[in-house]
Amino acid sequence: MTHEEFMREVRKANEWRRHPEKWTEAERLRERIISGPKKDKEWMHLRKDVVDFLRSNASEEDKKMLMAYTETLHMVCNAIDKDRTTRQ
Repeated sequence: MTHEEFMREVRKANEWRRHPEKWTEAERLRERIISGPKKDKEWMHLRKDVVDFLRSNASEEDKKMLMAYTETLHMVCNAIDKDRTTRQ
């Protein structure tokens, strides 16, 4: 990838981020997954939202795109679940 191609992609991504009102539900969920730190309750709520989305009639393309970002979510939520179980 040339520098010009890279910069074109950066500009495209920056433009996309300026218009969250145009994002699909899958894109909103992806952004929630990759955005900054969250409290345990927020992670668990996000997991529920992602599961609900994956069970919905959303396009397979959107589901596939979102699934590429769920590994971190899965690992964090499993750690929270394990910690809660250990405390009880």
